[in-house]
Amino acid sequence: VRGWGHACGLEFLLEMHAAKAVPEAQREAVAKEIRSLVTRLEEAEIQNTGGWNYSRRGAQPEASTFMTATTLQALFRARELGFEVDSA
Repeated sequence: VRGWGHACGLEFLLEMHAAKAVPEAQREAVAKEIRSLVTRLEEAEIQNTGGWNYSRRGAQPEASTFMTATTLQALFRARELGFEVDSA
């Protein structure tokens, strides 16, 4: 469930960043949080099969299509806006 919040939060901050709607005093904090969310999502990837799972239940969680799609869209947008995203 946390991953869903991370992906949606990242999308929101990226849209604010792209629209130049982040107040000057908050720009560095927002950029730092964007980088942090990218890292958290990268670390949450299911390593043996790829993708992301909504709840991560079980010893070997399976990727869910809606969670993987949402996460990839957020990571692609981050890269598009100039943030470093691991291509793996």
